Amino acid sequence: MKLYQIGLKNLNRRKLRASLITAGLALAVAIEVALTGMTKSLEVDFSRKLDEYGANILILPKTNELSLDYGGLPVTGVSFGSQKLTMPDVDKIKQIRNSENVSTIAPQLLQAADVNGQKAIVSGIDFKSELRLKRWWKVSGTVPGQPDEVLIGSSAARVFNVHPGQIISIDKSNFRVAGLLSETGSQDDKLVFLSLPVAQKLFGKGNDLSLIEVTALCYNCPIDEMVNQIQQKLPNANVSALRQQIESRMDVMHRLRHFSVILSTAVV
Repeated sequence: MKLYQIGLKNLNRRKLRASLITAGLALAVAIEVALTGMTKSLEVDFSRKLDEYGANILILPKTNELSLDYGGLPVTGVSFGSQKLTMPDVDKIKQIRNSENVSTIAPQLLQAADVNGQKAIVSGIDFKSELRLKRWWKVSGTVPGQPDEVLIGSSAARVFNVHPGQIISIDKSNFRVAGLLSETGSQDDKLVFLSLPVAQKLFGKGNDLSLIEVTALCYNCPIDEMVNQIQQKLPNANVSALRQQIESRMDVMHRLRHFSVILSTAVV
């Protein structure tokens, strides 16, 4: 009797056992494939949500004049030296090779100004972009929708003792307080926010910007590659990745991946 005949005879004797083993292996493989696919889908979806939660690239003008502090980073609020960021630079960012990975671009103008007789930092922003960038913002009152409306950070509101509906003066121009920003624990608490075009006109800045924040969806695109592409488009700017935010997001992704491996092993 040949070897394969012995094997077939043995299988015939143990058909039920062989069937159960085969079915078990098939089920294990099916579960592993399903979990792997589900985990991959979760990683992509979760990564995109993390990437959309705050900026991970900061763009500043090249200058030696450092007059203000923004989130621990020196920025040029009063003067930019010989190099400037301008509104057309925002359009250039949209033209990079990996433009599909750019989620949000939030330009900003920072300016020291006289607010109700006291010195404060005023931030000109695009409210729509800023709210998309900083999803954790909570506003008491309403988000400014008119050119003469402002949003005030929690610390600044206490200093100026203002509430929604009141009028404040910024460099001798009157604005209505539309809302107050709930405490964030960041530099935003100390700022007075108004529409970017209004701020540029009020302070005589034309198209000038102090900084540009970018949210890049970098699940399938290395952040350094995005930085290099933007730097090539904006040679007169300093483009840098915000490493702390990136590392925090990567840590969350590693934990998710580790958990999925443990889950797959336990189930199989």
